Parts: sequence; structure tokens; C-alpha cells
Amino acid sequence: MVLIIERYKEIIQNYNEFLDAVKKPLIQTIRVNTLKITPSKLSRILTEKGWKLKPNKYFNIVFEVEDQLSIADTLEFYLGYFYIQEISSLIPVLALDPKAGEKILDLCAAPGGKTTFIAQLMQNKGLVVANDINFKRQRALMANIYKLGVLNTIVTNFNGLFFPHKIEFDKVLVDVPCSAEANRIYDNKKNYVDTHFIKKISGLQKGLLSKAVDLVKPGGIIVYSTCTFSPEENEEVVNYVLNKKNVKLVKIDLNIPHQKGLTRWQRKEFNQDLELCMRVYPHHLFSGGGFVAKLMKAK
Repeated sequence: MVLIIERYKEIIQNYNEFLDAVKKPLIQTIRVNTLKITPSKLSRILTEKGWKLKPNKYFNIVFEVEDQLSIADTLEFYLGYFYIQEISSLIPVLALDPKAGEKILDLCAAPGGKTTFIAQLMQNKGLVVANDINFKRQRALMANIYKLGVLNTIVTNFNGLFFPHKIEFDKVLVDVPCSAEANRIYDNKKNYVDTHFIKKISGLQKGLLSKAVDLVKPGGIIVYSTCTFSPEENEEVVNYVLNKKNVKLVKIDLNIPHQKGLTRWQRKEFNQDLELCMRVYPHHLFSGGGFVAKLMKAK
């Protein structure tokens, strides 16, 4: 068994900053739901109730909560004025760049943080299909859709590998199941790399990304994302699909701290365009970590 933080020591720049970040308590962050309220109004309401909020310097719809108490215990949370969400999980949706009027598929949608953010950026105009295979997780998905005032979204319960090809989507988000190594704080159960699980889940991830390419229209966009550091689940998956499908990687136009994707891992060589992917580590945004790739299907 290998420690997570040791396995990736050679590929993480500013490694000491990374170590310091994963040892610090996670900061509560909330995404303002602009379908219901503006950031300034929400800030005023919560501040008047005694909450200490700090605007995030990278995202104008995000506040850092400087209190120890859980902000979920507020009326505003139950009214859907905000969603408790790590900053790193906003990046895949921002990379997708949803527009009003588009047809967008979230292939692995539950519990709905990214789905509801997509609808928010679309201003409830267009169509979002939120799919998830897990019926129990769908309950949370539907509850969040309802609570946050999302009106342009339908929920489906297909195995993502066999999602029916009835329409061509403008864009597809594939936020796949993964080993979740990029969690901000490690406990005793998550300190070690499970290489057997990584190998197994990587096959599923390749299938889901391949299916997403089939479901998007020519010239359409696919965003692939994980919350893991593992190159087997990140660059290796994208590299596989680049070799199998008529797609190309495109630059993610977001001005936030990150590392480029890897072009080699151990004895494996990857497509040089994988440098266009984003690796986000906990010390970049003082949040969780993750991987994001943006692909375009050939016309």
C-alpha cells in the first residue's frame, strides 16, 4: 500500500504547500443561487444575522464562511438561496460554459451541485437532462433541483453507459465516479491508494466518456472531471478516448491557479495536448482537488 500524498509527490509542484493545505481544516464555502437572490442581498441578510462572510477572490458568486457553525442550519439554506459547495467543484461547470437555450446532459448528476449550477448559468432557459444510475442518490438530486428553483431540468435514471441516443446534446458534463483521492482532508480510511479499485473504476470512466462523445452533436463540447489525483483515472482516460474517438482537447479559459495535465506517468506516454487539462490541488484554491478536461467533437 502507498500513501496518497507520497504516490504523487513527484508530480505536484510546490509540494510543501500541498502538504500544509491538506492538513488544515476545510473552509465552508457557499455558492449563491442567483435564480433566487443576488450575492449582495444574501450577504446582507446573513451578515445581519451574525454570519461572517468573506467574498472569494476568484468567484463572485462564492462566499467563504468564517464561522465554525454549519451554515446549513439557516432558513436561507432551506429556501435554496445558496448551495454549500467546494470551490473546486465549480470548475467543471465553468469549463462547460452553459448558455441559455442549449441542450445539456449531466451524465452522472447526483446529488446535483453541478446540475443546479448549470441551470443557474443558463438562467433556467433551455434544457438540462440530469441523469444518475443510483436511485437513492436521485432523491437528493431531485430535492436540490426543487429547493433551488430549477425549472429547466428533467431527471433520468439510466446506466450512463447505455444512455439512449435519442437527441444530440450541445454539451455533456461527465463528472464520473472515482476514487475521490482529492478530498481536502484525509482520514485513516482514505490515506492509501487502492490500486485495484483505480484499475477497475478506470474502465468505467473510459466507457462513460466514450458514451458522452457519442451523445454530443458535431462541434459540441464534453467536459470530463474527477475529484482524484490518479493519472489512471484522469489523463489515461482522456488519452484513451482521444485515440478512439474523433475529438480534440481545447483550452479551458479560466484564470485560476492550477497545474497542467500530465503528458507522461510512470512508463506511460500520453498525447501532448493533455497539457491543456487542469489539475487542481488543495493549495491552489484552499479547497478540494480535482481534474478537468474539455473536449470538442469534430464537425
